[in-house]
Amino acid sequence: MVNVRQLVVDENYSLRGKILDEYIQVDKEKGLISFFIRNFFVYICGTLGTTSCCSVDNFEKLEQICQCEKLWFHIDAAYAGAALICEEFHYLLKGLQYVNSFNTNPNKWLLMNFDCFCFLHWSIALSRGFRSLKLWFTIRNYVKDGLRHYIREHCRLSKIFAKSLKTDDRFEIIVNVVFGLGCFHLKGDNILTEKLLSSLNDSGQIHVVPSMLNEVFIIRIVVCAKDALEYDMHIAFQIIQTCADGIMIEDNKDLSSTPIKQC
Repeated sequence: MVNVRQLVVDENYSLRGKILDEYIQVDKEKGLISFFIRNFFVYICGTLGTTSCCSVDNFEKLEQICQCEKLWFHIDAAYAGAALICEEFHYLLKGLQYVNSFNTNPNKWLLMNFDCFCFLHWSIALSRGFRSLKLWFTIRNYVKDGLRHYIREHCRLSKIFAKSLKTDDRFEIIVNVVFGLGCFHLKGDNILTEKLLSSLNDSGQIHVVPSMLNEVFIIRIVVCAKDALEYDMHIAFQIIQTCADGIMIEDNKDLSSTPIKQC
């Protein structure tokens, strides 16, 4: 039987080496083997840009533990890996020089169509169709400066949106915005943010997706459009504020309509 264990992350939702080592040692004391199976490899998977909130694991420490424990170290950088073409994100490369495999998906942030991915490994990946020529044409068309500008602009716009959120104390940003993804929620019970999500998507003006972080229901908003502008960020914020106004009015009505028990 395989036991699944959820590892604790830090305040930035990043997996630290100390935590991984502690869990491995506990497993060894119980006669268990710590592993994560994929394609028949026994390995540890670090993440550069997690799906829920785009957090980044501590690769340098994870790599040291993997070498010591003789574990395969894979990096999943499906979305945020594309940011490594920009010099300002090169600090994230620390610890990556010793990884065994690395994956990023150009279709997520390098202007490629769906199903294009890059997998660096000492063998040929057979799980996807051939997409190299399309990627080559995209790189040739935009060249490195064009692609860097595209990524930097998305990061800049996402931070503008986060700055707008901070002007309204009804909202809370869950993690620092580093890439093109921001996560927030309406302060209070999860039901408020759940209602906000439904209201936003039902409006047909904006589409957002949810996630859960430490039992907190959050809304994820990511800059995707190639030609997105600051104006779009301000409009998105106004739509969110308007929908939040409706949620808060409705919530206050529900509270006021609650019958008071007589003593």
